[in-house]
Amino acid sequence: MEQKSALEQKILEKAKAAAADIVKKAQEQAKAVVDKARGEGDAALSEALAQAKTRGEMIDREYAASGHLEAKLLLLKKRDEIVAHVIAQAWDQLKVRLKRDDYREVAAKLIQEGVTALGLKDAVVTLGANEKQVLGNNLSELAKALSSRLGNPVELQISSGTLNSLGGVRVTDVKSHLLYDNTWDARLERIRPELAI
Repeated sequence: MEQKSALEQKILEKAKAAAADIVKKAQEQAKAVVDKARGEGDAALSEALAQAKTRGEMIDREYAASGHLEAKLLLLKKRDEIVAHVIAQAWDQLKVRLKRDDYREVAAKLIQEGVTALGLKDAVVTLGANEKQVLGNNLSELAKALSSRLGNPVELQISSGTLNSLGGVRVTDVKSHLLYDNTWDARLERIRPELAI
């Protein structure tokens, strides 16, 4: 019986050694699987972090561009508000000027500018209601004064129509091929780009 027990002991020891060897190999394989999974997980995490960083940088650039655009739009809006305010003040001052005693000279200068700009000897002048009131229906005195100032004979005819604006004049040649719009609306529109700078 002792031999059996020694034989059993030997079998048992071999079985324990084989089992220990199997456990050791299983642990090594498990460690290799865990290390591989950890490596793959680290690589996936690194790739996800790189993609997130790239996306974050792209979003930052988009927000910066959007903020820059919003600032530009706000600046343009404020500039337009200032220009509109300046033009409104000009209209207010103009309304006062239309009622002053010296407006006749202003109206005459508006006509002179148009005649000079177009280089006309015979001009047709369309007047606003205020200009008709201060200049009357006869521009012969003004034509003589212009002829004297310009050194050329100038003939002025009054158009039968009246301008539909706050005031000013439109000067054309007799055939209406050339036009110089010297209404207050047109004058303010001509200076608007200078105000916007």
